[in-house]
Amino acid sequence: MSDQERQERIETKEAVAEKAAACIRECMALMRESGMPWDSIIAGAHAEVISAMTLAFGGRMAAHCCTSAAERVCTLPSAADHALTSARPAGSAWPSRVLASPDLYGGQRRDA
Repeated sequence: MSDQERQERIETKEAVAEKAAACIRECMALMRESGMPWDSIIAGAHAEVISAMTLAFGGRMAAHCCTSAAERVCTLPSAADHALTSARPAGSAWPSRVLASPDLYGGQRRDA
């Protein structure tokens, strides 16, 4: 097999994988729109994918793939964490009534 044929084969497999991923995303979105809880959808999809990987490649290879994927994503934030860390601060971390409290600073006010 030539390098060009090998590259074309890889590109074809990647295109099919992307098509499968798009289909799974669409199915998950439809389930979410029907009112199913997101965590249940994710758990079910995860179980199905892991089962299919195990049947297709065997437990050792499925475990290797899962471990490799886990190493790539373990430090990534959730969407909620990302939104929180990238949000602009609103208000003040030290409200004026706290800064003005004489009890916090040994009887001396800090706002004066």
